[in-house]
Amino acid sequence: MDNEAIRLPVVDGKDIRFARISSSQGLSQVRVSDIVQDDQGFIWFGTLNGLTRYDGYNFKVFKHDLERPESLSGVFIDSLFKDRAGTIWVGTDQSLDRFDPLTEKFSHYHFDVPDSSGLATTVNQISQDSSGMLWLSTRKGLFRLDPVTGKTKHFYHDPGDPSSLGDDTIKSTGEDR
Repeated sequence: MDNEAIRLPVVDGKDIRFARISSSQGLSQVRVSDIVQDDQGFIWFGTLNGLTRYDGYNFKVFKHDLERPESLSGVFIDSLFKDRAGTIWVGTDQSLDRFDPLTEKFSHYHFDVPDSSGLATTVNQISQDSSGMLWLSTRKGLFRLDPVTGKTKHFYHDPGDPSSLGDDTIKSTGEDR
């Protein structure tokens, strides 16, 4: 193999401008854990105080409301993901939520794994494989979710099974060739 140089165009970025967005403008909280753009062009911000949708001019905040079961399930947003179908998935401190843009309601998926903490299983990262399955990284193992049927499979560390996961704390997933 020759050590031939490869030329890549470099963009100097002189026309790039940054604007700060604050809570006084409508962002639900300035500490943002994740950002996703949906197929309609909205920017979604997962924060420590709910989910914020931004259209470039205005904000709409989605929060947990005890009186509305179809509201966001939790307060803290740990992860956001847009799947290939354009669906927005939200990992909160209580469950995984699926956003319906027509009704602006959330469906909730719980992955309760009994342990000594008594805390809900939170989804820290979401990815999608080539077959369409969602992979959910948690501190209580790895979950595979079929977004069509809602069925899940749990992968976890079993000290008696050397072919199980080496640890239950999963930070991220990905798919190779």
